[in-house]
Amino acid sequence: MHRSLSNSAISSMSMNPSPLMADTLTAPEEDDGSLLTETKNTEDRILPASIRTKSLRSIIRQPSRRNNHLAQSWHPTSNTAPLDTDLSVQPEQTERKEIKERPNLKKHASSILRKQRRPSRESFRLGNALDSAQIGQIQIIDEDKVHPSRKNFRWWHVVFFFSTISLLVCLLQLLLPPPYGLMMTSAEVAEVAVAPGCEDDLERCICPRETICATDTISIILLTLARCSAFFDYPLYMMLFLSKAHNLNNHLRRTLFREWIDFGDMHKVHKIFGIVVGIETMSHSFFHLLRWGLNNEMSLLWQTAAGITGFIAAAVTPLICWPMVVPFLKQHIRFEVRKGLHYLSIVWAIALLFHAPSRIPVLIGTASAVYAVDHIFGYVKRNNLIETAYFERYGENGVALHFKNPKSWEDKSPTSYVLIMCPWISKYQWHAFT
Repeated sequence: MHRSLSNSAISSMSMNPSPLMADTLTAPEEDDGSLLTETKNTEDRILPASIRTKSLRSIIRQPSRRNNHLAQSWHPTSNTAPLDTDLSVQPEQTERKEIKERPNLKKHASSILRKQRRPSRESFRLGNALDSAQIGQIQIIDEDKVHPSRKNFRWWHVVFFFSTISLLVCLLQLLLPPPYGLMMTSAEVAEVAVAPGCEDDLERCICPRETICATDTISIILLTLARCSAFFDYPLYMMLFLSKAHNLNNHLRRTLFREWIDFGDMHKVHKIFGIVVGIETMSHSFFHLLRWGLNNEMSLLWQTAAGITGFIAAAVTPLICWPMVVPFLKQHIRFEVRKGLHYLSIVWAIALLFHAPSRIPVLIGTASAVYAVDHIFGYVKRNNLIETAYFERYGENGVALHFKNPKSWEDKSPTSYVLIMCPWISKYQWHAFT
């Protein structure tokens, strides 16, 4: 069996011995049960099996550690050996020792990786490769042990810092008078012509427009809870879209930003922020609806733009979030359906753009526009058609895919994974392969 792949060396199996072999294991035609071997030196030929041997073992080629040539070694016969394999032919003790000392491809590759991963300080100064003696003397310093505070701190925690700042801005807006805030006097409320004035003997209340008019104590509390949950989510809204701008993130991970941002965390960030936004979107809608219900203003839900767009966003939020995070739904809903429902986030974003005349269109619009351009660029510009591919199954759940790298990859730095679409399986599934 022979396989050839791009940029990789694949071992080849052959049932025919190579003329490079100097020693050949042989056995008499009638085996008396003992482990008999015979050595025959040949230069450019191997004696026929009918004369000197009953069968030959398979040969595997592996790279030699001593030179760049292919060293040939006997491969132990397994239970699935061919019928013509002579199981009675066994190497002598000296030959067994020689087989054991021959290079092993897996160990050789592991040693190379160890050398690449654990360089010594001396190798940095001299620029020389490490030998096995140096590798054993290297002491790796774990940054988490030197700096325990870094173990539980991640870069995306800074996003919650900006969310906290946004929350404080919301509280100041609710407490300060115009033009810095929304806390108005009764006379100012009456001028807006939405409500006659403040209730419950309050000197000040909030009523800049009909959808966020709170003239009594309970309404002010419910409005504060509703708006604070939305303001806290503003930075998270942006990160939900920016974390899925794969082409942009793939470019930034090769810049200086990689020293502060681990772009490999983007999917985790998207998931965590999505859960928080899903919860707070529902709480935001709940507190507004509760306030409108207590004030007999439920008609605002279908008579105002804020009510209609808010209802749309709240309706699609469970369809976007729950199938992706609830284990029961993940097991009983097909991936294509869950992925399709997740794209309702586009409807969710459009609804937020027209939800309120504030800074939401700028924040959500900018992030969603970056995501849209990035997605279109990747879908159109970075697609490659693979004419021939080879699939290899590993166990019950593993699949290895082999193909020749497209020409467009030659001048580009390698990425951590690619998305593969197999049209004969599904034209709507893109599977991530590392």
